[in-house]
Amino acid sequence: MPERIRTVPPTGERSADLKTAEGDAVAADYAAYLADESRYGDGSAERVVFAKTEADVAAALAECAASATPVTVSAARTGIVGGAVPFGGVVLSTEAMKTVGEVTGSGDGGETAITVGPGVTIDELAERLAGTGFFYPPDPTERTATIGATVATNASGARTFAYGPTREFVRAARVVLACGEVLELRRGGGPRFDAEGRLEVELSSGEVVELALPGYEQPEVKNVAGYYVKPGMELLDLFIGSEGTLGVISQVELRLVPEPEGVLACLAFTSDEAGALSLTEALRAHEPGALAIEYFDSRALGLLRRKREADGPGSEVPELPAAAGGAGATGAALSFEFAYASEDELDGLAAELEELLPSQGSSMDDTWAAFDADEAERIKAFRHAVPEAVNSAIAERKRADASLHKVGTDMAVPADGLAEMIAFQSAKLAEGGFEHVVFGHIGDGHLHVNILPSDAAELARAKELYLELARKAVELGGTVAAEHGIGKIKHAFLEMVYGADAVAQMRAVKRALDPAGILGRGNIFEWK
Repeated sequence: MPERIRTVPPTGERSADLKTAEGDAVAADYAAYLADESRYGDGSAERVVFAKTEADVAAALAECAASATPVTVSAARTGIVGGAVPFGGVVLSTEAMKTVGEVTGSGDGGETAITVGPGVTIDELAERLAGTGFFYPPDPTERTATIGATVATNASGARTFAYGPTREFVRAARVVLACGEVLELRRGGGPRFDAEGRLEVELSSGEVVELALPGYEQPEVKNVAGYYVKPGMELLDLFIGSEGTLGVISQVELRLVPEPEGVLACLAFTSDEAGALSLTEALRAHEPGALAIEYFDSRALGLLRRKREADGPGSEVPELPAAAGGAGATGAALSFEFAYASEDELDGLAAELEELLPSQGSSMDDTWAAFDADEAERIKAFRHAVPEAVNSAIAERKRADASLHKVGTDMAVPADGLAEMIAFQSAKLAEGGFEHVVFGHIGDGHLHVNILPSDAAELARAKELYLELARKAVELGGTVAAEHGIGKIKHAFLEMVYGADAVAQMRAVKRALDPAGILGRGNIFEWK
């Protein structure tokens, strides 16, 4: 017999002063809840509910389930695939659910953890942990992202290279199902899918929901495309990364790790992009391992240089070396970090880099090394300035044609396919004459190609190229969604990875837990 889990009563009381907005007031006063950073479509909703407690979430979902009303979960809305954009129904905001527990455990012979509400942001959690000696490693670029959303999307960031994505740090979670009932799930406590991929959920009415785990295999790379599947996995893992389609995260217990004594952050400028790839391979093989390895191509450097010149003396873009990003330049840059426990270790790392960099088309003279707060801030400013410069460039074009937007990829490939993927995409981009920049998490084989179309015809060609690049990534054993998910935008890409039958199996899982398909309707796949 498959394992069975029973639902539990919701915690907290329903809020007597529950804030809601309805009808015309939604678009008039709460238009921000009808969009996310993707700027996908013209969102609409009949009602916005601002939950404060798990009981509020449970009651709202039970009411919507009874009337088959779609529900879009919302918080900071930092996603870029349209996941928080509603098309009718109710928007359920969890941004006010900001409870933060005490840090438990000492890290000495046992795990250290903290329990938080889904509305707590990455920055707020970091502030709470300041001075404790522990930190939470997942580091999405957008620090205002909420914990609930990052669990729902299995978010990652630069340091995923060393620490892994959000999934690795979720010890327990409470999840409200579409019917309004609650599951309490704990890592190591089950339940697990059996050898046939089966598991049962018993509702308070006595009804038993039978779950069948899809049978597809996932790419062995950083991947958030579709539902997570692994033989014998725990039910907890099904909800992590499910993009708000199977349940609403109402509480999370997160594993913490000791803060490094120090971190050496470097930004190395290489003479060409081949040197950056070679340096990446050397850093991947280095012992001890790097915390992060990030890549910026020559066009990204050129974009930064032009933005700094346009901004003038007050620009937040750091001044680049003379040879970086100039007209006709072919250089690139790698940002990387190493943890160290003592001054001796730091001196050893510096000596190793002195020897390594010249063999890879760089040198310590061409490298920013953060030995103090000012240098660390300069590297941080550089890393954040690249995507901001891309967004500024496309925003300028949108003033002339509002339909224009960047076409940004989210593919990852295995390490042994990275050079081939880079060569392929470079050739295709040059062939198409596209203005573009490439940057991203090269340590994970995960680069973002950002195409900046100048008109509608070029935008259409860029979308066609994206499909071609995605097919190549899959051919190399990679994925079409390494960190941003599928959302409402990339349905065609999901089938490219797994095939139509696998997508049908995903729908069957959703239908079992959400028979009316009310949760995150349109996220990951169309509801049928």
